[in-house]
Amino acid sequence: MMEYGSDFHVCDFLVGTATLPSRIAGSRRYMSGRGALAALAQWRGYRRIYVPSYFCHESVSAIPGVVYYPYAPGEDMVSAIKATGSGRGDAVLVCNYWGLYTRPDYTGIDCEIIEDHTHDLLSRWALQSEAHWCIASLRKTLPIPDGGLLWSPVGRDLPPQPPVDSRWASAMEARYRAMDSKRRYLQGEPVDKAAFLESFGLTEEQFDDECTSDWSEHTTDIISRLDIDAWYAAKRSNREILITSLAPIAGCDILQPTEADATPFSLILLFESAGRREQVRRALIAKDIYPAVLWRLPDGTYDPAGISGRMLSVHCDGRYSAADMRDMAGTLKEILVQ
Repeated sequence: MMEYGSDFHVCDFLVGTATLPSRIAGSRRYMSGRGALAALAQWRGYRRIYVPSYFCHESVSAIPGVVYYPYAPGEDMVSAIKATGSGRGDAVLVCNYWGLYTRPDYTGIDCEIIEDHTHDLLSRWALQSEAHWCIASLRKTLPIPDGGLLWSPVGRDLPPQPPVDSRWASAMEARYRAMDSKRRYLQGEPVDKAAFLESFGLTEEQFDDECTSDWSEHTTDIISRLDIDAWYAAKRSNREILITSLAPIAGCDILQPTEADATPFSLILLFESAGRREQVRRALIAKDIYPAVLWRLPDGTYDPAGISGRMLSVHCDGRYSAADMRDMAGTLKEILVQ
């Protein structure tokens, strides 16, 4: 049985020495990226945290002092930051959307910069960052139940490392069991799909809680063994298979990175209209391909090009083989040319 996308299952991965702890030292571990940002905000006591309007509003709405500023992917980030009127005591969040963009020049900006590197943790931008702080939600790109990081590229002091909260450990034990149930389901075992989907949904709600915790033991175990270079290489290769199979498609653009050595989050498709995007999204789901929308923005949110309504994110990460990608590419192309 083959399905593509949605939540990670417990999957095979290459074990090696290029593990995440060996690549980003001196970081703090949290249960999620939003947990890392909330801990930093409390630690620094910001008056305001300016967050781009094109962002996952659910992940920051509960953090005190959040103010949204109008910005959409591809626009002039530095001009947008300067227009906020932010200054000392404030922070501005900058996002490398889908791992496609290049580090801005922050000259003339008089506030703390927080960068979100969720979508490409090992980009040149992330590894050569000059921001005061960086955060990332690891669970969005790696096969783990939870996990977020906070670090300072310029050597700022960090909040104390929180311990694992017992309530969080219990929730993530349930989420890991759901991941394992999905693994067995995909292998053809008689597993109740509705049950593990319900568990994914219930544990996903836990990420909205104001709990501050280290990530779970399951994540510690996986992160300590997963060869992240091999995982990223597989994603780059898989994405190239899809691009080679699909391009060009009338009425649909494939967004490309500005850096040649980037590892984009996924295959990002941008359609000519929201109606066409929805048509394709529904057709893909009917074929067991589950794309994501990053993100569904609240009504009235600044998004002049309507990117939120026109984009789809198609997963192509290391849980899939080259043969899997060729199979999915055939179905995807069939739907896109209809």
